[in-house]
Amino acid sequence: MKKGIVIGALSALAVMFGVHCVNNSDSIKNRITKNAEEVTIEEVDTGEIEEAVKEKLDSRDYEKTGHKELDDLLEKISKVAISGGEELKNVMDGATKDVADSSSYSDNKDDIEKAYRTAEEKSAKMYKDMNDEFVKYLKILSKEDYSDYKLWDEYMSTLYKVFDKETSEFYRTFDECYSDTYHKLDEAVNNRNDSVSYAEQSDNWSHMYECYSDSWSNMYELYSDSWSLMYSEYSDVWSGFFNGNRDVDAIIEETVRKQEEKKEEKDKKKENQYKADVEETTTVEEDIPEKEKKEISGGIRPEFEKAMEEYKEFFEEYVKFMKTYAESDNPIKLMGEFNEYMKKYAETMEALEKIENEDLSDEEMALYLDTMNEINKMLLEAY
Repeated sequence: MKKGIVIGALSALAVMFGVHCVNNSDSIKNRITKNAEEVTIEEVDTGEIEEAVKEKLDSRDYEKTGHKELDDLLEKISKVAISGGEELKNVMDGATKDVADSSSYSDNKDDIEKAYRTAEEKSAKMYKDMNDEFVKYLKILSKEDYSDYKLWDEYMSTLYKVFDKETSEFYRTFDECYSDTYHKLDEAVNNRNDSVSYAEQSDNWSHMYECYSDSWSNMYELYSDSWSLMYSEYSDVWSGFFNGNRDVDAIIEETVRKQEEKKEEKDKKKENQYKADVEETTTVEEDIPEKEKKEISGGIRPEFEKAMEEYKEFFEEYVKFMKTYAESDNPIKLMGEFNEYMKKYAETMEALEKIENEDLSDEEMALYLDTMNEINKMLLEAY
């Protein structure tokens, strides 16, 4: 059995909080721009997307400023975000269309990886386009001679409401798309026929979960970085206007510089934490006495059965938290519970780390797969 299968639960936490094991030191704007330029997939039916965009755009009930240029830009911001969400749905639908069971999953791994990669690239382009319209709005506003504080403050407030609402809606769209994709692929992988061995099925599940969790984390970071960048631009420009500074280009240049410094510091902390975790894991493995690393002739070891029970108990708690998260209007505020869940995760994984998991008996492999199926059912309840 592959060790990567057993430790896959970390992803279930990481996807909710944007935790990464890979350092990305690109600046926020450079990374978003670079990803946007790498979109090379086939275009979808634009007619269907335009129709869906028009319907959703008509349902938006945003305030109007009465300033035609500003109102046009607000509509463009909404249109960019809605279009991005509709394109994302098409991309993720494509990830599951040819996958019905574990065998067909094996045949479509490359396409599944491409779908997730494309989702990230298109989302990066969407955020870049939204930010471009956002900055145009600020520049037009800076050229107007507003002696009335309440007027330009109202225009700024309207911009904030639109960008905050649209980024939040896109977040919900991608989260729902990824959830649907995960459940469809999970069901397919667990639909095993005689042509697929248990080992191949386990590899497929590991691949499926890794693709999903890594991409969810990347998408969350894109959302978080993009929202943070636009909010900082909004806040800094508002302060500039209040203090008589209307040089939007200079203000935003300084804003981006500060954001990049924060990201570099955050990435450095992540990298150091990752190295520390790897070193700790390696030390634990090296400390296991050779006499405990014995081959398994058959049956189920008590410590393995106990570890599976602890694994399930952890996810029962996790599902309760996920339900709270799903019902929250502000999921970001729940990130404070992350450290507590990581402690619980460590306790759960401690039991698994003590087991030599590369030579499981047939009975233990069957128990492991049954346990994972039960956990998957729990996770389904969380959405």
